Amino acid sequence: MKVLCDLTADQLKHFRPLHDRILIRRLPEKASSTILLTDKERSLRGEVLATGPGKYCCDHGRIRPVAVVPGQVVYFGEYSDYEEADVLLITEADIRGVEEN
Repeated sequence: MKVLCDLTADQLKHFRPLHDRILIRRLPEKASSTILLTDKERSLRGEVLATGPGKYCCDHGRIRPVAVVPGQVVYFGEYSDYEEADVLLITEADIRGVEEN
């Protein structure tokens, strides 16, 4: 996972991830509820800002689209690499779940 830093708000609007990468803005934690998706790490919430087109599938020679779309709220793992970052670039595999209304 990589942390995006030193990008202005305007630059973020024009940023397009590649492959199965997803640009996420961290959301504040909800005090009223906690979700435990693994036994080792706490999950963080974030809003999807942009997604790449998907991952290339060698079996069929096609691109498998990313399962999330901009505007969705997702849960992803907490890693020490990006404790201070507000905007993150992660892969689709790092997403643990999607919040649905």
